[in-house]
Formats: sequence, C-alpha cells, structure tokens
Amino acid sequence: PRIEGLTEEAVSALVMCLSHIKDANEGIEYLSSKGNRGYTPLIILKLGEQLADETRYDAALSVYKYLVKLVPDNPDIPLIYEKMAEIYEQTGDEDASLETRWVMVKGYNPTTPWYKKNLPSGSEKVDPLVSKSMMAVSKRYHYKGKKGADLKYLERAIEGYRMFLASFPQSPDLMEGELLLAEALFDVKSYREAAQEYENAAGLCKEGQERGEIAHSAFLTYEVIFYQSKENREEALRSAERVLETYRSDLLKSARVEKVRYSISEMYSQTGAFDKARESLMPLVKDKDSIPAYKRIAELYLLEGNLDGAEDVYQKLVERSTDPSFRETLAQLRFRIAEEHLKEGRDNDAIVKFNESLITYPGSRVGEAALSKLGYIYLQSNKIDDLEE
Repeated sequence: PRIEGLTEEAVSALVMCLSHIKDANEGIEYLSSKGNRGYTPLIILKLGEQLADETRYDAALSVYKYLVKLVPDNPDIPLIYEKMAEIYEQTGDEDASLETRWVMVKGYNPTTPWYKKNLPSGSEKVDPLVSKSMMAVSKRYHYKGKKGADLKYLERAIEGYRMFLASFPQSPDLMEGELLLAEALFDVKSYREAAQEYENAAGLCKEGQERGEIAHSAFLTYEVIFYQSKENREEALRSAERVLETYRSDLLKSARVEKVRYSISEMYSQTGAFDKARESLMPLVKDKDSIPAYKRIAELYLLEGNLDGAEDVYQKLVERSTDPSFRETLAQLRFRIAEEHLKEGRDNDAIVKFNESLITYPGSRVGEAALSKLGYIYLQSNKIDDLEE
C-alpha cells in the first residue's frame, strides 16, 4: 500500500533513520529542506510517536510542536495536542499537561473558526476528545480555584464550562455542565448568573428528587441575593417564589418544601410584609404536624405588634397541643391586651381580658397578676362584690 506517495515500508524506514539522529531538530530541518511534500506531515507524526515510544519525550514534544505549526489546518491537530498532553503527564508536569489541553479545547472546539473551516460536518475522532477534555480541564481548574481560592482558575473553569455548553448542546452531560457552571459562578459570587444556571439545570432534569435538590440550590442562591442587596430584594423574592411554584412537587419529593416556605416567610417578614409572610406558611398548617407553622405565624403577628392576631393563633395552639408554654403565652397575651384596654380607659373590655387571662392559666404568675389587676379595677370602681363572685 502507498501512503502519500510512499509505501508503508518506506515510511517506517525513514522514521527509523530520523529517530536515530541525536537531535530531533536536525531531522526536522532535513525534512524541511526537502520541502513540504504530501507525506511530510505523516513522517513527522510517526517520528514523534517513535520518539515518545523511546521515552525521548523532549524530542517528541519538539516534533509535535513543529507539526502543529507546519499544518495548522490539519483536521487531526487536536489529536496531536492530546499526544503532547499525555507526554507531559508521563513526565509529571501536570501544569503543562493541563495548559496544553486548555489550548486544545479552546482553539479547536465546534464554536471556533478553525473547526468550522476544517471540520464543517463534525468529527467522530475529534468531537469526543474535545468534549471529554473540555469537561476534565474545566473541572480541574475549578478544583484548583476552590482549593487555593484562586479567582484566575475559577474564571477559567467558568469559561470552560460555557464553551462546553455552547459546543456540545446535545451532550448527555449537558445538565452536569450547567450544574458545574452554576457552582463555579456561585464560588466567584456571581449569584444572579449562578441562580439562572441552576434553573437551567433543573429544566434539563427529570421530575423527581434530584430536580428538587437542584431547584433548592437555585432557591438558596436567590436567598443569598436577597440578604446581600437591599435594592433588589423584591426581585429576588419573586424569583424565589417562582422556583417554589415551578418545582413544588420536586421540592416536596426532596423534603425541601417546608424549609423553602419558612425561608420565603422570613424574607417577607424582613421587608415588613407580614401578611405575605404568614400567607407563605398557611399551606403548612394543613400538615399532620401543624404546630411549628402555627407557632411561627403567631410570632409574626407579635413582630407586627398585632396582639389580637397572635391571640387567635395561640388559642389554636392550645387546642392542638398539650405544651404548657402555649397556654402560658396565651395568658400573657390576654394580659397585655387587657392592659392596653385599661390604658385607653376601656375598663369593661379590660375586665373581660383579665378574666380570660386568669381562666387560661389559673395558679400561674400571670394568672395571679390578672387577679390582682381585676381587684384593682373593681376597687377603683367600687365593685368589690363582683370580684368576690
């Protein structure tokens, strides 16, 4: 068989001869002096492989680098870069190996002019190599960036993940790419972009627990945005609620719904929107264990200064729980409401509430205090007989 004008035997013989030259550059210069003939790239490639097999790694690298410059439009150039990266790995130069693969994936991926010119229909050899290398290199930079808190490496990881998503939109690893990009963006505090990428990843995932976990990551990122910026709180809250509404069933399967509702409620309370804060928790009072939700709703009424609203909810808690602290709190609330009535001159309303406080938790300190208040009111109004009754 003939290869570019030479038989296989001739190619092998020429490669063996060149490999015995002490300085590989001399062999390259010899071939160059003969002009760039059709078989020249093949001879140089085979020479590099021969030198690598002989563990003459520096010489092999020189040959491969020369070949890349000699035939820059050769469709197999990415494969040559991979050979160079492997040599660096064998010699223990991890940084050089990583950098070599980075040059390869950045310069020869499907979005580049080189690829569109030389591989317009794609390549069964190049595409899998570039795809796999792009993810591996990006992950490696991501790891280095997180481990050393090095922004330079994290930014390169982000660039790599974005190249992957743009280059291989049909890849089965697309969701993983979206997730990794989201995590890297979060690491560099680009929270808005991170949240969007988490949502993109959730959109690529099948319904279920895994999607719930991804959606929860998106939600947590919007929560970070909310607490970091007072200017964009409403937008962050709307986005957080959108995630809940879109992925409620998934969040339920991942046991995240309850935490999400409490978080949304807290965010609303931070803005003073107490009605919305309580509304966010109302679905939880239908659960089997409704006590925590009722308790938080009552606390929100107290934060708002709405004693009557808090009283109504604590009444529900007393009816649903045997916890004595709820009864004590209800008695204290009624005592406080009674005092407000007393300050405003509504003695009859005050009497009703002090009586309710006493009945709610008789024998307690607050019950005794309510009894004392009733005695004071009746003495002031000359109704001591009513008190005796």
